[in-house]
Amino acid sequence: MKIPVLVSLSASAILVHSATTLASSASTDYSGRWEITTAFPGGSYVAGLNLVSEGNRYTGRGGYLVPGGIFPFKYTGLEAKDALHLQVLASDGKTAIGELVLTQKAGVLSGGGKLHDVPITVTARRPIARPAGVISEARAPLHDVLSGPLGLCR
Repeated sequence: MKIPVLVSLSASAILVHSATTLASSASTDYSGRWEITTAFPGGSYVAGLNLVSEGNRYTGRGGYLVPGGIFPFKYTGLEAKDALHLQVLASDGKTAIGELVLTQKAGVLSGGGKLHDVPITVTARRPIARPAGVISEARAPLHDVLSGPLGLCR
């Protein structure tokens, strides 16, 4: 009777180990919208980033990672075993201006790379969901002025 119990425990241990291995080797989904903070010598900057996946390939576009840059940045890259490796492209989608290596842990992207040969570090989080149909008070009066008698927003 002890042999079947031992075999059963061993089989259970193998199943648990296999499930854990599968879960840890599953790919991380980097796709979607992110608010990315870039730290660089002399400051930091926040911009939006939107990534789309096709298998292990990613493409994307977003605001500039440092002030005064060209807009929009475009991204292309591959998810490797250790991280997401992205090439940062100028708005023409062809000229390489930098690279990033990002990992995701607990829903936060982090990593670094170079932009115009300057080292940068980045952290990104999903944007906060905003209620649908809400217009900020700061925008409403300006819209009223511009859509008034002059009809600039019509």
